[in-house]
Amino acid sequence: MRRPYLVYILTVVFPSAVTIAAGTHLADTVWRDVRIHSEARAARMSLLTLEHDLGATVSTLTLEAAPAPVTDSSGALEARALAGDTANGLAVGRGGMEVRVALPPVPGDPPGTVRTAAAPLTTSAVQVGRTAGFGTALYLSGQRWLATTPPPGPEVLPESVLSAAARTPGGVSMGADGDGGTLVALGGGSPEADAAVAVLAQSSDPFTSPLPFPLLMVMGLLLLFAALAGWIQLTGGGGQTTRSSLVLVSLVPALTAWGFLYHGGRLFHEALDGAERRDLTRALAVARARDLAADPSALHDLSGFHAYRVVDGAVTAASLQGPADGIARLPAPPPSFTSTGRVRTSEGLVSYVALRIPGSGFTVVTSPGSSELGERYDRQGTRLGLALAAWLLVVGLALTGRRRPVSA
Repeated sequence: MRRPYLVYILTVVFPSAVTIAAGTHLADTVWRDVRIHSEARAARMSLLTLEHDLGATVSTLTLEAAPAPVTDSSGALEARALAGDTANGLAVGRGGMEVRVALPPVPGDPPGTVRTAAAPLTTSAVQVGRTAGFGTALYLSGQRWLATTPPPGPEVLPESVLSAAARTPGGVSMGADGDGGTLVALGGGSPEADAAVAVLAQSSDPFTSPLPFPLLMVMGLLLLFAALAGWIQLTGGGGQTTRSSLVLVSLVPALTAWGFLYHGGRLFHEALDGAERRDLTRALAVARARDLAADPSALHDLSGFHAYRVVDGAVTAASLQGPADGIARLPAPPPSFTSTGRVRTSEGLVSYVALRIPGSGFTVVTSPGSSELGERYDRQGTRLGLALAAWLLVVGLALTGRRRPVSA
């Protein structure tokens, strides 16, 4: 193999191929984070539902609590109540998971007693995950006690994983390949066991790259064409190869890599927009199942997305303060179906999903004004393109500094 061609392959074609490979890896890495964010949101919605159901049960048991004697075999709840605190927690009972409450005695109660009550915990937290299209498992002290069918995740969580989830607000991914689900933990639970409640949400869709395989195949063919064109240009004729001819054949792989970064960025953002709309649709489905779709504030608290209520062309309630003229002008979605699109709010141009509410009006939920993951992809993709340009500039300057043409 002649020297000019070897120089061309090592300094131009190979760096361009590395740039394309790095861009593909970047897209897959950020896309796994997109998936983790979706799973974490579903897990948090399940946790909020569990908190609501737990709070409702505690309120009922507080009214039903009756005096009970405190003995040496009494648990930590009774001891706290005897000290004057109001305590509640989860524990494993005869019929499954129970909610237990203990309150200080009131005047007229027998000495040495506290008021206690217990009841099985009935929660729709798992149904929230199922409604959103995720497999869901609830854990108490690392032990799975409620799950969809088939249950996702292990039956027992390692203590290190549970601790990491408790320390990480965004949740912990359970699989390096993006298919293991995301665990979100909530401190609390039974004081006797120092328990923590955690929810694992796992997407039912297999992980797929946002960049289609045909695009990568076309990039590979273009690089192969560049290598063949370089062979013909730099070794044909047996004469001398000028620097201008080397620059000319170098444009093909370089433009291929930059074109891949540009087109791949467009495809990534299209996939990101689709993922955001799916999350908006799932949030609306969960809110409708919990009869919260007509309340923008409750919907925002549940999903984290901003929501608006539109009646007769006017925004009557919103979770986000600021101008909402674009929201008010949106057409009403068809009955029993959602409508999607882009709309301008005080956060900028965002994706939205609208759902008609029985009676009158409709609810609109919007994605965040700026996507941290999208900005991260753009920032790192730009760095890849600039790195390739800087490398080619250094190579070009090195060749230009030579006093003689490259010999073929």
